[in-house]
Amino acid sequence: MYLHNPLNAHTAVYARFVTARDGAEPPPCDAELAGRALTRYQAHALRLYRTRGLEPPEAAPGEDERGLVSTFRRFLPGLVEGSPLAGAVAAVPVIFPRTVVPDARADAIDGQPVVYVSGGTLDVIELFARTVSRCARLNELALPVLRDLEPDPPAAVPLPWLTVGADQWVGLRVDELLAEAPGGPALRERLCGAMAALAPVSNAGLARHRLSYCLMQLVMRAVRRARQGAPGAVFLPDEPPDGPSPIDPVYLAQLTLGFVVLHEIGHHVLGHNEIGFRGSPHEVALAEAMLGAFELGEGEEAVDLVGRGSSFELAADAFAIQVVAAEAREPVLEAGSLWCAASERSAVVTGDRVRDLVELSRQPDAHPSYSSRVYYLNGRFSTGRRQGAIAQQIAASAESAAGELDHAGSEPITAESDLYREIWAIADHAAREGPYDWIVWPPPEPDENALDESDVLVQGLLAWEAGQLAEAEQLFRSAAQDSRPEPARRARVLLGRVLEERGENGEAEVMYREADAMGDADAANDVGLLLAERGDLAGAEAAYRRADERGCAPAGYNLGLLLDERGDRAGAVEALERADAREHPQAAIILGHWALESGEMDRAEACWYRADERGATGAATNLGYLLQERGYLDDAEEVLLRAGVRGELDGLHNLGWLRQQRGDLDGAAQAYEEAVNGGREASAGNLHAVQLALAERDEGDVPFVQAAAAGDTTAAVELGRRIAKRGRTADAVRVWQHARQLGEPEALNELGLAYAAQGDRAGAEAAFREGADREHRGAIYNLGVILYERGDVDGAERQWRRADALGDGAAAYNLGSLLEDAGEEDEARLAFRRADERGDDLGAVHLGVLLAKSGDTEAAAAAFGRAEQRGSQYGPAQLGDLLYRSGDEPGAEAAWRRADAMGNRDAAYSLGRLLRRLGNLDGAETALRRAVARGHPSASQELARVMAARGHQRAAATA
Repeated sequence: MYLHNPLNAHTAVYARFVTARDGAEPPPCDAELAGRALTRYQAHALRLYRTRGLEPPEAAPGEDERGLVSTFRRFLPGLVEGSPLAGAVAAVPVIFPRTVVPDARADAIDGQPVVYVSGGTLDVIELFARTVSRCARLNELALPVLRDLEPDPPAAVPLPWLTVGADQWVGLRVDELLAEAPGGPALRERLCGAMAALAPVSNAGLARHRLSYCLMQLVMRAVRRARQGAPGAVFLPDEPPDGPSPIDPVYLAQLTLGFVVLHEIGHHVLGHNEIGFRGSPHEVALAEAMLGAFELGEGEEAVDLVGRGSSFELAADAFAIQVVAAEAREPVLEAGSLWCAASERSAVVTGDRVRDLVELSRQPDAHPSYSSRVYYLNGRFSTGRRQGAIAQQIAASAESAAGELDHAGSEPITAESDLYREIWAIADHAAREGPYDWIVWPPPEPDENALDESDVLVQGLLAWEAGQLAEAEQLFRSAAQDSRPEPARRARVLLGRVLEERGENGEAEVMYREADAMGDADAANDVGLLLAERGDLAGAEAAYRRADERGCAPAGYNLGLLLDERGDRAGAVEALERADAREHPQAAIILGHWALESGEMDRAEACWYRADERGATGAATNLGYLLQERGYLDDAEEVLLRAGVRGELDGLHNLGWLRQQRGDLDGAAQAYEEAVNGGREASAGNLHAVQLALAERDEGDVPFVQAAAAGDTTAAVELGRRIAKRGRTADAVRVWQHARQLGEPEALNELGLAYAAQGDRAGAEAAFREGADREHRGAIYNLGVILYERGDVDGAERQWRRADALGDGAAAYNLGSLLEDAGEEDEARLAFRRADERGDDLGAVHLGVLLAKSGDTEAAAAAFGRAEQRGSQYGPAQLGDLLYRSGDEPGAEAAWRRADAMGNRDAAYSLGRLLRRLGNLDGAETALRRAVARGHPSASQELARVMAARGHQRAAATA
C-alpha cells in the first residue's frame, strides 16, 4: 500500500522551511505603512465584529508578532523562489492585525496593495496544523491494522485525509460523545475500549483511528464556530504534538499560511479588486462565445461565472499554487486542500458541487463552497502519483466534510473545547509506540493452557536460549507428557528443534510428525523441510500443504518455491499470496519480482511496500530503486533512507546516487560514506568524485562568473552547469538563456536538457530543434531521444544518423540498437563499432555480444574488456557469461566478482549460483543477498534454496 504524504520532511521545500525557521530575524516592515494599514483595518474590524454580535475593539489593533509570523516572513521568499512573479509577491506587504475574528483580505492604501491576515486566522491555522499532524501520526500507526481488516484495501492512501469527512460515525458523533460520554472513564472506554476477539495491536490500531476521527471532527467544528465569531471557539493544545509525526505541524502551518496569503495577493495581481473588472478580455470573449454556441434543451441551464466572486476565488486559489516554486506546488496544494476541507462547514452552499455552481451564478459576490475549491484545485493541479484515484479520494473527502448530524451550535463551546483537550491527552499516549496502557482492556478469561515461569516448557526454553541443549532436551521430553494438549504439542516441536540442532534429524522428524499429527502447523512445515532436504519433494509438498492450511506463513512460502521450481507458477503465486497475507516478508519480495517481470509495476510496488513495512532486508532498496525509475524521486529518497537505517549498503549507494543527481552533494557524500564504512568498497569512487566536487564547488565559480560577464558564452554555459549541479536549476536556466541570446548553441542543448528534466517536453524539443538547426551534435542526438520517446522512431533514426555522421558515440549506439531490432545485424555491428571507437561503453558491450554470437569470442572478450576499462559494469558481466559458456569457470568467477563489485545484479546472481554449485554456501548466500537487494527477479528464489540447504528456513519458535 502506497502512503501519499507530500507534507513529509524529505523534500527541498522542507529544507527551505528549516532554513527559514532557524534563520535570523526578518527585516522589519515599513512601520509607517503598517501603522496606516492597521488604522484602516480598524474600520473594517468594527463592521466585522458587529455583524457577528461581538464588541468591537476600541482602538486600532497592534500587529501579531508570534513565531508563526516571523518564520513566515523568512519562509515566503523561498516559497516563491524562481517564480516570474516573485517580485510581485514581494511588493505586497502582509499585515497581521491582532484581532480574534478569523479574517483574510486584499486591500489597498493610496494605491499600495496590502494583505491582511488576522490573529484569529493564525489561531485557527495553528489549531488546524497541530490537529492534522497528530491525526496523521495516529493513522500512520493504525494503517497496517486498517489495511488488514479491509477486504479489498486500496492500492494508495492519502495519509492526511484518512479522517477528513462527515460527522456520521454512529457512536462517535460529537453530539453523542457530549451527551453519552462527556469525559473521564466513560469517554476513554468509548474511544479506547478493546474487543476480546482482536489482538492487542488490532485494538490499538482501531482506537487510534477513532481518536483521530474525533479530533478532526472537533477541529472542523472549531473552524466553523470561529468563522462565525463565537468566542472561545479556538482551543489550542498547551503544546504542539510531542514525538514523531509524518507531518511537522509548524511546517504545515507555514504552508497553510502561505496558501492563504498568496491567495489574497492573487486578487491584487489578477486585478480582481479593480472596479468593473470581470476578467481578462480573453476570458470574457471565451465565455460569451461558449454561451452563444450551445442551444439549451428543456430543463437545462447555462451557468456563467465570469466576473463573479466565485470565479475570482477559484482564480486566486490557482494563483497560490502556480506562483510557488515547482517543487513546492504539491505541498502547497496539499496544505491548501486540507485547509479548505477543514473550512467546508463554515461556507457550505448546498453540499453538492454542481448545484453550488448554479447557486453561485445567481449570487455575484458569493464565495464558492470550500469543497468546490478542493475539487477544482486537485482536478487542475494534480500530477504524478496524485492524479487519478488519490485526487478523487481527496475531493470526495472534502465534499463529505460538510455533513454534520448534530444541531449546529446547540452544544456549548466550552464543552467542545473540554472534550477536545481530553481526547488530545489520550491521543498523546496513543501516538507513541510504547505499551498499550491507554487501552481499556476487558477482564481476562481463564486459560487452561496458560504457562508461568515455573512451567517445565518455559524452563526448557530458558535452557535452550542459554545453550544448555541436554538440559533443554530433558525438560522438553518431560513437557511432552503434559496432560494439556497445547503445551504437549509445542514441547514436541521444540524438542524436534533441539534434536535437529544437535544433528539428530531422524529423532527430530519423529517429534515433528507427532506434533503434526496433533495439528501443529510449524511441525508440518518442519517435516516438509526435512523431506525436501533428502529429495522427497512429493512428501514435502504434502507436509507444506498441511501446514499452509493451518495458517503457517513459512509453509506457504516454501510451498510456493517448490511449485515454482517444478513450473507451476500459478500455484506458486497462490501459495505465496497466502504467505504474504500472513505477513511473510520474503513472499512479498518474490511476488514483487514476479509482478515486475510481467510489467505490473504498480503491483510490484505494492508488494515491496508491504515487505518494507515488515522490515524485510532488501525490500526498501528494491522499492526505492523502482520508485526512482518511475520518477517518484521524493518517495524514493524517503524509502532509501529507511534502507540506509537498516544497513542495506546497496540502498545507501542508491541514495547517494539519487542525491547526487538531484544536486545534493552534501547528502550524497554522507550516503556514500556510510556505504563505504559499511563495507561497500565499490562506493568509494563515487564518494571521491563527490568530495572533489564539494571542494571545488564554491571557489571554482569566480573565474566563470567574470568570464561570462565579459561575454564569454562558453564560460556562461559552464557556469550554468556548475549552478545546476547544486539544485539551482532556475538560476542555471537564466544563465543559459543569456548565453543563448549571445548565439551559443551549447546553451540550447543545456536548456533542452533542463526543460526535459522538469517535464516540459515541448520546451525541450523546441530548444533541441533550435540547437540542431545550428548543427550542434548533442542537440541533434537529444532531439532524436525526444522523438523516440514519443513514438516517432523514423524521426529519431534520422536525427541519430545526423549525429552519428558528426561523430557522436551515443547516437551511433542508439542507431545500432534500432538496426539490431530490425534484424540488420551487419549494419548494427558497424554502428556499434563506431560507438566503441568513440569511447561509448554500451557500444563496446553490444559489439561484444554480436561478435560472440558470430563465434569471434576473442574479439568479443576484447570488446567487453574495453567496456570495463571505461567503467561499465556490463563489460565484466558479459565477459563472465562468455567465459562460463566456454568452460572457463575460474575466469567467469573472477569477471563476475568484478562486475558484482561494480553493482551489477546479474553478475551477483550468476556468481551466487556458481558458488552454490561449487559448495560455497556462505559465498553464495552473500552474493545472492546482493542480487536480491539490487532487484534481480530470480535471486530471492535462489537464495531461499541456499537457505533451505543450510537448514535456516524455520518458523519462529513460540511457547
